[in-house]
This record gives sequence, structure tokens and C-alpha cells, in this order.
Amino acid sequence: MPDAEKIRTAALSSLEEFRTFSVSDTCQGQRIDQVISAQIPDLSRQRAQTLLRNAAVTLNGIVVLKPSRSVQPGDVVVVRIPPPQPTKVEPEDIPLTILYEDDFLAIIDKPPGLIVHPTGSIRSGTLVNALLHRFGSLSVIGGVTRPGIVHRLDRETSGLLIVAKQDSTHRALQDQFKARAIQKTYWAMVHGVPKVNSGTVDAPIGRHPGNPKRYAVRPEGKPAVTEWTLLKSRADVAWLEVHPRTGRTHQIRVHLRHIGFPILKDRMYGFRNSQLKGQWIDLLHEYPGILLHARSVGFTHPVSNDMMTFQTDPPQEFLRAIDWIKGLETE
Repeated sequence: MPDAEKIRTAALSSLEEFRTFSVSDTCQGQRIDQVISAQIPDLSRQRAQTLLRNAAVTLNGIVVLKPSRSVQPGDVVVVRIPPPQPTKVEPEDIPLTILYEDDFLAIIDKPPGLIVHPTGSIRSGTLVNALLHRFGSLSVIGGVTRPGIVHRLDRETSGLLIVAKQDSTHRALQDQFKARAIQKTYWAMVHGVPKVNSGTVDAPIGRHPGNPKRYAVRPEGKPAVTEWTLLKSRADVAWLEVHPRTGRTHQIRVHLRHIGFPILKDRMYGFRNSQLKGQWIDLLHEYPGILLHARSVGFTHPVSNDMMTFQTDPPQEFLRAIDWIKGLETE
């Protein structure tokens, strides 16, 4: 066994890749993580930061650990890229609704209640487990537990997700997200009715000071912008179309609560009196999510350069709530 382990270790070491480059004049004073991601297109800036913290980068022969370290023209940077780790997530035969698929990406309609990727305590029953069973090979840029995941939806949220099959596709889609070139539309049912037909929430979001699992509008938070339009209202319930212009965690939920219209069935960000009431909502009593749905997504295909737009209706119970708000409910 020791000999076998030595052979395995030697085999993995042989798969390590070293990239070397000299810093150009145009990069003077820039952060080393920024320069690495610019010089080595295969590596995202986040990935470069991870390699730096893992002592896999040298600057003029000296190990650099801080991603913020600045560089100067003529500096020599060597990046050691370890071989990809085998996934520790087991494939599972979980039903998937696939709206589109080619050799590079897929569009998934995620149901409410399904976690996107494994966490420390949850290793099975996630979308990633299902994706590995369905596709086998996915991009690995997101890490061992997030193969193929370019962006995510909260467990309680339903709707569209883009999944990358190849690393190059993943990087190209990441670039579109960073450039805010991907158009996303959500539907939300909220408690309360706005007095105006549309609005914009421009408020920074950061960790909640009293609960690390929650987020809140915070002066020191990251910039976040959400646009919304009132589609229909009835009684004390409103149906909104929402366009997040940034992609902060829990952004729509935090912003709508911030302006006084929390999403219905949202126990984390809802008000005490914001739960749905009345016979019309009996069907939603067991609904495994909140009334937030990723309705459509539009982006440029990384390979064909075609503009692609996909749209999906929310689950049937959600649609019945919309029918009620339209006055189309049946007795």
C-alpha cells in the first residue's frame, strides 16, 4: 500500500501545472490577484486569490500570500496550479426539469425547496447531486462541491439557473455576470401594496449584525440595486416583477423587506403579519418555498454569440395565487 500511495502522489504531482510570466509596464502597481487573472485567462480572480492563500504563487522567487500585494514592471510571477480534485459529491437520480441543453451549458428550472449545492451539513439531495447524475462532467471552477454552478438561487426560491459544462463556458458567463450583461426577471408576491407603480431600491447590503445567516441594508455593505414594477394587487397582497441589477446574496428578499413589502412565506425576512391568509391560499400551506420565482434569464451564448432568452412559469400553486390576485379564482 505505501508503494501504491507513493505512485498515486507522484502521479498527481506530475499533473501540476506551472505558469510563468513577467509583469508588463501597463500593470504597474496593480494587485497580484488581478494581474494573474488577466495574464492567465484560465484562472478567475477568485481562483487566483485561493492559490495565493495556499502558497502556490511566487513573486521574484518569494512566496506571496496576500492577494492585495502590488506588482512592478519586470517582476516574475510563477503560479503553481494543482491538478483538479475529484468531486466528493455523489451523483443522485433526482428528477430535473431541463429547458435547454447543448455541449456547453444547460438551463434548469429549479423547484422550490431544492438546495443548489452541498454545504457542510448537507451532502446529498441537492441540485448538484442531480446534475452530476444527469450530465456526468461539469465545469470545476466553482470548486469541488459546486461543479457547474455559475450562479445560485436560494433554497426557497424557484426558477431558472444556468449551468456550465465546461470551464471556458463558466468563465465567459461569469464575465457576463460581472458586466451586468445577464438579464434576470423575477416574480414576487409580497405583503402590502406599493403606492406607486414602480421603483428602484439602491441600498448597500451586508451581513446582519445580529445574525450571520441573514443580510441587511448596511452603510458599509456592498452596492446593490433592485428595480421593481407593480403588476397587480388585491386586498393587502401585491404581485411584483423584479429586476436585480446586482447579484448580492438574498438581495431581492432584503430590498423588498427594506421598503416595507416582504415576500410572502419568507420566514427569514418577512414581518410577523406577512403570512398569507384566507381560503384562496390554502393550497400554499404546504408550498416548500417563498413566493419568489426566477421567471426569465437572458444572456449571450459564450460559443455561438447568439442572444438567448428563457422563460418559465412558477409552480402551479404559485400560479393559483396569481389567478386569485387577478380575480380569476374558482369557487
